[in-house]
Amino acid sequence: MDLLNIITLIMVCFLIMILIRYREQKRKLELDISLRNKIEDNLNTKRNNEQLKYDSLSNDTTSNVGTVLLLDDNESITFVIKQLLDKSGFTTVVFNDPMEAVEYFKLHHDEVDIIITDYSIPGMEGTDIIKQFKGIKDVPLIIFTGHSYIAFENEKELGMVDGVLYKPTSPINVINKVIELLQKPSKDTFI
Repeated sequence: MDLLNIITLIMVCFLIMILIRYREQKRKLELDISLRNKIEDNLNTKRNNEQLKYDSLSNDTTSNVGTVLLLDDNESITFVIKQLLDKSGFTTVVFNDPMEAVEYFKLHHDEVDIIITDYSIPGMEGTDIIKQFKGIKDVPLIIFTGHSYIAFENEKELGMVDGVLYKPTSPINVINKVIELLQKPSKDTFI
């Protein structure tokens, strides 16, 4: 074999290696694209299913299904949750200040069916907020928080907290928790 044949053979081998690598990369890219499309389809299906549940829930409600007192110092959160609850047929009374919320509840406790409150609000500690509300009237109370799970076990055991929603959560989880607690028999009801 002469030098020219050896160089030609090396070049052919090199081109074959490049071609094989190109095909592998192309196949990998196609798999990545396929996987991404499947993941996107999955997420879109989940979003659509959640939206369908939410739409059917909100379309089924033609009258007030209850009054929610909503307390959170974050105005964006209260705005979004109020829109969600109102669209679902609830009347929502919003507060960003805990003292104002407690004062309102003192005057209108017979009109409020459930309370959703953040746990950490400037001006009042979480346990104090709960005690203030529960001291006026024992209505279902949901903590809506970014704190850890362990923080509320004591309050749950003492019956001060009826439910906990962890931020962030989906809109349907908020509605489901409110409906779940409103459908529970009252603690004052004897069977």
